[in-house]
Amino acid sequence: MGDEQKAEPQSQSIVERLARPNILALNPYRCARDDYDRGILLDANENALGPTSVPTSCLPDDNSMVLERYPCPYQIPLKTLYSKYRGCGLAPSNIFVGVGSDEAIDLLMRIFCTPGKDTILTTPPTYGMYKVCAAVNDVRILAVPLSPDFDLRMEPMLEAVEESTKLLFICSPGNPTAKAIPLKDVERICSSNLYNGIVVVDEAYVDFSKKGSAVELISKYENVVVLQTLSKAFGLAGIRMGFAIGNPEIIQLMNNVKAPYNINKLSSDVAINALRNIPTLETNIAILLKEREVLMTKLN
Repeated sequence: MGDEQKAEPQSQSIVERLARPNILALNPYRCARDDYDRGILLDANENALGPTSVPTSCLPDDNSMVLERYPCPYQIPLKTLYSKYRGCGLAPSNIFVGVGSDEAIDLLMRIFCTPGKDTILTTPPTYGMYKVCAAVNDVRILAVPLSPDFDLRMEPMLEAVEESTKLLFICSPGNPTAKAIPLKDVERICSSNLYNGIVVVDEAYVDFSKKGSAVELISKYENVVVLQTLSKAFGLAGIRMGFAIGNPEIIQLMNNVKAPYNINKLSSDVAINALRNIPTLETNIAILLKEREVLMTKLN
């Protein structure tokens, strides 16, 4: 494969080069809590009598979460805990919180792909929502299947990308393959001069892998976005919470385009509780990995 290394940095940032012009010009919705978050709040037409709900085991009668008030649109406490958990020098500005990883996938296509014009690249067999979101957003898919051993075929991938290819999806560990892609392979694509779009590494199952996370590459490459979730190892599929991790310019665009209050207080409270109980997470991961070995032995 000839000269693959990235050329000298371009004068434009990655979002200036790749994002749709209307997204760059967007004046995002301004939430009531952007201006005031304490005192007597009358600016958001919230119900001053409080929530209409019967106390339950997960919703006590003290209304400690003040559910009649809109949630924080930025989820800074949650992002702070998650950035600390993932490490690698992450800050809240590196993190987008969404309704599962699916919201992030859809937003990335809406932000960077012009309908009927731009393309994405996927490596089947892979997660089905890339195809669904592409169809919804009228984005053509370039498909380069994985090798028989479920590895990336990097030369064909880099040959297949077009000038219109804005997003390249790598699912690692793979769904449905379970194969973790080595970080050196991901980095080879990120650094290639043959592709100038964004590399989206979908890591829903990363906590079960020993291969490491592409989060390590974010400080080195502005074109990397990593998707993660609380649905798998954290066992919180019911709260629908996912994360996109990347350079602050990309994350800011995602925050500009998302719905104003996409994460509710109940989901946020559960997620914060989980991130304060990492020993339980680690215990559960160890049990699941042990049981995986038992299952594999029985199947063989």
